[in-house]
Amino acid sequence: MTWYRRAAEQGEPQSQYNLGVLLSEGRGAPRDDGAAAEWFRRAAEQGDPNAQFALAGSYFEGRGVDEDMQQGMHWRPAVAADQDFAPARRLLSDIQEE
Repeated sequence: MTWYRRAAEQGEPQSQYNLGVLLSEGRGAPRDDGAAAEWFRRAAEQGDPNAQFALAGSYFEGRGVDEDMQQGMHWRPAVAADQDFAPARRLLSDIQEE
């Protein structure tokens, strides 16, 4: 947790995403969905597809942010799928089939 936080605070997107995961799961610190969503957002804005996918889930489920389907669809699947992120491509395909 300490090293992820240090790297995340210096702007490293993979560490920002990993810190978000730890906070969303309550591993190494108490669960904090709001802080997790903020770290996901920081990494997502830098193009990290894992963070984009996780941030979309936060918006879809209202975890740490207000539920917002439009923001969820912005981050998932379109943005992450553009980066060839397999889970997002599958989700986009499923949505288009419906």
